[in-house]
Amino acid sequence: MTTVHDPSAVVTAPTGPDNPAGPMVPVIHRVIERRIEQPDTITLVLRPVEAPLPTPRPGQFTML
Repeated sequence: MTTVHDPSAVVTAPTGPDNPAGPMVPVIHRVIERRIEQPDTITLVLRPVEAPLPTPRPGQFTML
């Protein structure tokens, strides 16, 4: 199955002095590789389109 991503469909909150990016503001990533691990399991390799997410500290998580 091939999925085509439409960049115009992505909505992000504006950033700037009045609205700095917060932890709930989406960070756009591009899928650069799709690995089939099992018949019902795949791994997606992602690359940030702009600035990458900060490395999580112990006890933190990142939503996808």
